[in-house]
Amino acid sequence: MLPAGFSTTTSMPHAELAGRPAVDVIIPAYESARTIRGTLRALEQQTFRDFAVTVVDSSPNEETASLVEAEFPWVRLIRWPARLLPYAARTIALERTTADVVVSTDPDSYAAPDWLAVLLAAHQQWKGPVAGAVACYGQRWLDHGIHWRKFGLWLPRGRSGG
Repeated sequence: MLPAGFSTTTSMPHAELAGRPAVDVIIPAYESARTIRGTLRALEQQTFRDFAVTVVDSSPNEETASLVEAEFPWVRLIRWPARLLPYAARTIALERTTADVVVSTDPDSYAAPDWLAVLLAAHQQWKGPVAGAVACYGQRWLDHGIHWRKFGLWLPRGRSGG
């Protein structure tokens, strides 16, 4: 049973797509209007094109949802009436995806143009889940400190492998 206030808006996917996408990029969002534009613009630049994007927005206001709907009509938007932590938002999107491969990112991460292509190549090579390091886009000491604290376990330490 869905909670009161639940809504799903599905817009047209990338023009290159026909039918079910190979990859669904899931983005949990909570009060993300300041950062999600950069995330979605970076996804528009991906060299791998057979993907869809699902944003699960549990913000208490309409700012994030309005921005996504107005500027990114190709994004599938799921609005949730109660605050969701990222894992819960990702689970909701996972229950609704039809893609064979699911990738998740955050609304304040800006993927390099080959991000999906590299992740999929690693997935095919290793035949299982993959994780990628995240570059720090800020230049202040605080940006670097937060980045190391948030992503320290996943930053590159040597060769890739299983």
